[in-house]
Amino acid sequence: MLPIWGFEKQLYDLGFISWCQTKYLSHLIIAFELATGLAFLQSNYLKRIIIPSTIFLLIVFNVYLSVQMYRFGPTMGNCGCFGQLIPITPIAEFIKNFLTIGLLVYLYKNVSEKPKGKNNFLFILLLLFGSAFFMFFAFPFCPCEDEAPAAPVFVAPQDSASTQKADTTQIKDTLKKTDSIDSAKQNK
Repeated sequence: MLPIWGFEKQLYDLGFISWCQTKYLSHLIIAFELATGLAFLQSNYLKRIIIPSTIFLLIVFNVYLSVQMYRFGPTMGNCGCFGQLIPITPIAEFIKNFLTIGLLVYLYKNVSEKPKGKNNFLFILLLLFGSAFFMFFAFPFCPCEDEAPAAPVFVAPQDSASTQKADTTQIKDTLKKTDSIDSAKQNK
């Protein structure tokens, strides 16, 4: 299983997508990032499509990180950028992305575009579809079958005296919604 629970949870916490749809969106985003990374190894549409789309992706992600830093603080939690594999704070990821955007702008100014008619757009499409194929077939997941899917239950730390907000990316247990309601009734 691909260790992207933290990333999926971050997408789910945005509130505009259900837990079932989060699995698909996370795989598509990672496939797009993989295709973009592989596209840097070739020269077709590098200046016209690849570099601008990468800069756009990083700007969108920095906006998301800014919202997260405003809500939870710049050093609290894991941004979910590398799933649970490599925890990184939102401020560190924001700085890394900002520096990467600067390097991409430098690259954009200094790279030369292929002459007209020499670019092959089919190669870019093959990279994108190949990455999506790889993400969905090499790392399968069980699709949800109903509207009440099993959503992760995140447990706050036991130290209630702490005034800092808890790291909500740590996944402790998963239960179905009905199970969590039943257990809440039993605890009363």
